[in-house]
Amino acid sequence: RIPAPPALLAAPTVVALFDAQLAEFADRPAVQVGELQWSYAELAARANQVAHGILAATASSDLQPVGLLLGHDAPMLAGLLGALKSARTYVPLDPESPVERLQAVMASAGVGVIVAAPGYAGLARELSAHLPLVLVAEEAPQDPGAPAVQPGGTELAYILFTSGTTGTPKGVMQTHANVLHHAKTYRNALGISSTDRLSLLSPFGFDAAVMDIYASLISGACLCPFDLKHEAYLGAVIEQIAASGITLLHATPTVYRYLMR
Repeated sequence: RIPAPPALLAAPTVVALFDAQLAEFADRPAVQVGELQWSYAELAARANQVAHGILAATASSDLQPVGLLLGHDAPMLAGLLGALKSARTYVPLDPESPVERLQAVMASAGVGVIVAAPGYAGLARELSAHLPLVLVAEEAPQDPGAPAVQPGGTELAYILFTSGTTGTPKGVMQTHANVLHHAKTYRNALGISSTDRLSLLSPFGFDAAVMDIYASLISGACLCPFDLKHEAYLGAVIEQIAASGITLLHATPTVYRYLMR
């Protein structure tokens, strides 16, 4: 393996590493969902637009977390990266959860701005009529460039809330340095490179998704989300996986057995 350039070795966060390698992988596919495919340059443009939207909607001293109201698709990646690029902590909000649960999570985390896919704009306003709302662009925008702000390795990257099946949901926090460490460990252990295509079966609000998402984005690989919840015929998911050309399938044993059955 060719040694990584110094700029990549010194990158303290996944977003810094994503930006440092962007020139090399600009035209490579970053995410594909069915027929929809975004290159790294297209993903970066949308993420940068989200980041600037967050910064424009909030005061520079306001570091309240960003609520991400996104689906299991390409805009989800733009929302994640955009929140991190704005040096804010993100909090995943599952659009299919009850409104009361989402509002409780937002209150517990102290969410100060919502990033949503256009299809969830109405739900975002139902959750809060006064919080600033930033939408992920459907069409590729003019890339405004990465914001000048840069999160540090010791700052929080995200807060994931547990299911709450045994009580009140609890927030689990993770720093940028830990996210990068886990992503690099996963990438190196499996030898993930820019020629790989990774599956994403777990929702982005679950720990199991974190390694897939960020190991892919720091490797120039392509991430392929598959939605298990909305597919009535699971054989269709198998067909989609087979047609996607993925090289690495990551599933819990339970999900794997469910699909294979």
